Amino acid sequence: MASDMTTIPGIPADAEWTAISEDSPAEIEVFIALRSIERIPDKVVRAWIRYRYATPRSFGSKSVKELAAYNEYSCGERKYKILRSEAFFTEGTHEPDLSERQGYVLPGDAAYKYLCK
Repeated sequence: MASDMTTIPGIPADAEWTAISEDSPAEIEVFIALRSIERIPDKVVRAWIRYRYATPRSFGSKSVKELAAYNEYSCGERKYKILRSEAFFTEGTHEPDLSERQGYVLPGDAAYKYLCK
């Protein structure tokens, strides 16, 4: 993959990013770091998810080409929470995305389908 995610604290240095996107061609390619999957009681799953955008997304004055997010899914409730994320920009830099996001999982969420099957 193009971005070096091993420099981001919390992402396993030996992460095996496995494609889990279902759409082809995809507007957003979705990958999961298999070794990061953590299953906790009450049908809760945490994992590092990587989103690669076909068209970069606006992020303030910059453009994001990829986003790595440590997500938590409550499988029984169909909810998600982003615990931590890092935005990777088109000019080659990256920085944490500190906005807190949580809510209900959208019907086509590839990571939820993969982790909560």
